[in-house]
Amino acid sequence: MSSYQPGSQAHLADKRFAKLVTRARKEHDLTNKEIAEQIGVDQSLMTLIQKNGHVPNHDICLRLAAVLGINEDSFLVMAGYAND
Repeated sequence: MSSYQPGSQAHLADKRFAKLVTRARKEHDLTNKEIAEQIGVDQSLMTLIQKNGHVPNHDICLRLAAVLGINEDSFLVMAGYAND
């Protein structure tokens, strides 16, 4: 988990990532439980991602992008794993 201060660039990026995941989940009419089951994680991780802006590890990001129908490269950039 990253350490940051509210208002920092990292904090803002994490919040944008959380909003992206939430928006895509709702567009696909999926629950946190359904996504968690599809990507093989606990439902609490989905809550952490969307409520706290937690960015999961690289592998989980790839699985999440696939389920949400988001381009993997773009998703990894939003997660902070790659430069655009």
